[in-house]
Amino acid sequence: MSDQAPRTWQLQLHGDSGVHGPGGLVLPLRGRAAALVALVALEPGIRRSRVAALLWPDADGARNNLRQQLARFRSALGRELVTGVDELRLADGVTLAEPPDGAELLAGEPVAADDFGAWLEAMRLRERVRWQDALRARLAEAEARSDLDALLALATGALALRPQDESAHAAVMRAHLLRGEAAQGLRVFERLERLLPGGVSSPTRQLAEALRRGDTPPHPAAGAHAELPATLKRPPRLAGRTRELAAAQQAWSRQQAVLLEGEAGLGKSRLLAELLGPQGTPAPALVVAGRPGEAGAPYATLERLLQPLLAAPRAGLGATTQDTLQRWLQAAPGSAPLRAGALQQAVAELLAQHAVPAVALDDLHFADEATVELLAELAPNDAGTRRWAFAQRPAEATAAGERLRGTLLEVHRLAVVTLAPLDAAAAAELVDALGIAGLEGPRFAEPLVRHTGGNPLFLLETLKQGLQDGSLARGELPHPSSVGTLIEQRLQRLSEPALNLARVAAVAGTDFGIALAEHVIGVRAVQLAGAWAELEAAQVLRDDAFAHDLVHDAARRLTPAVLTRHLHGAVAAFLQQHGAAPARVAHHWLGAGQPQRALPPLHEAARQAALA
Repeated sequence: MSDQAPRTWQLQLHGDSGVHGPGGLVLPLRGRAAALVALVALEPGIRRSRVAALLWPDADGARNNLRQQLARFRSALGRELVTGVDELRLADGVTLAEPPDGAELLAGEPVAADDFGAWLEAMRLRERVRWQDALRARLAEAEARSDLDALLALATGALALRPQDESAHAAVMRAHLLRGEAAQGLRVFERLERLLPGGVSSPTRQLAEALRRGDTPPHPAAGAHAELPATLKRPPRLAGRTRELAAAQQAWSRQQAVLLEGEAGLGKSRLLAELLGPQGTPAPALVVAGRPGEAGAPYATLERLLQPLLAAPRAGLGATTQDTLQRWLQAAPGSAPLRAGALQQAVAELLAQHAVPAVALDDLHFADEATVELLAELAPNDAGTRRWAFAQRPAEATAAGERLRGTLLEVHRLAVVTLAPLDAAAAAELVDALGIAGLEGPRFAEPLVRHTGGNPLFLLETLKQGLQDGSLARGELPHPSSVGTLIEQRLQRLSEPALNLARVAAVAGTDFGIALAEHVIGVRAVQLAGAWAELEAAQVLRDDAFAHDLVHDAARRLTPAVLTRHLHGAVAAFLQQHGAAPARVAHHWLGAGQPQRALPPLHEAARQAALA
């Protein structure tokens, strides 16, 4: 049979990799040969230079090695397997076979600690997520038909294909729960605990608890797309914080900086926004919030704070200031360190040129130390020029944050405003402000305060959950009262694509963005629009960050440990390819459990920190 005939040459990249011709297996694929074909098949149009760099990173003759491998394919098959001059693709008549259900890409090939290893990990993760999505869809269909025999058969079949996969274990546990077979389901959980000691996710543990209690779980799709009232996403007015707002405004009238302190969920960010509103400042303030993970990147918070000013023309700045800002932003190899105080002076001139009326740093406890120390030098000397505001959780205050606090107190330039939990009257005011039919403040205020400890975020999360599960309509409050559990339950009601996007955002942290999500999940950005909109509607994401760090924490808990490591690796590979800050690249390689790959970016981060 002519090798021109289509469909006669098939490429198998899952299980036993090889090229299958008219008479069966013609050429097994192993090592770099398998890696080369996988790159070309899964990234058609990939450039020769990238393939050579990925497969022979340390070889002087990488391009020659690539030519020799392509020649070996021609010699073994009597025809082209891969073709192209600058961009490579599979030759005509060669098709990629559909992978067997649950089979792994390049199974048996080790994952090396190099760029190709990161690519392979990312591809395997992408396929694993797709397989899990397809499995959940089949399981949900069987459950909707109440075909519990088919449900158990599907789940056990998936577990046999992927014995290391937590989602497959959970599917079997759920099938046993629905069939009333608690003992069998708990045995599956015990095997999973031995397989992943300490790494089993919260939803799977809750499933085990349901097995122990003999509960019947809700349908997995129940309430997945329930729309929350707009007022619950952001209450229309600040309720219960009149005293705190007045104290902050009075401090500003005395030319003092303001520090809002309170534990998570007490409303520091909302109070800060109210303080900086149109009536609080004559022109737009400069505002930024510290993000988890920025502590290891000097001036990362400062760069985000100044971004609107840095993007504007700098013609009005002095030559020395322009040079300082340029050298700071580039931190090029071989650059001399900035002289002491140069960056501080440049930032002061930049703020003055744009007549910034107020500077606010929310979540001070997450900001990097270098930024906080620079602001501690600027703020005390800014009396009468601009207003300063900070917000932090006191229990998580950093050493730099404490020095900032102490410096401002020492010169009598700081007013500390402490936020306490809401009492019943304030809670009633907040509930009434929501304007939700059937939800009267006086009726629910005292039970809500007992239930949530008067924490506004916990209170709102309780109401969201109660509206979604119907308990408020029955005059009840949802249980348990732990806000972490409430948020997890809300996240579990999301569609699978939305939950997967939230997991990527949780692991990526401050590095999250649409391009990164597109790369890690393996779909085009436009295909993420529905999931993104769902997360915003459910008040999980706001723009490209989590609506609250407690939501971020809940999404992390819903991500199995093994998946977290894989996601860290995929994020690190993406950031490395796109020239991200080396400290962030190193952070993700360490999270992926690959410290050897973190060493080069750690060295570069140290060099840049010394320059800064």
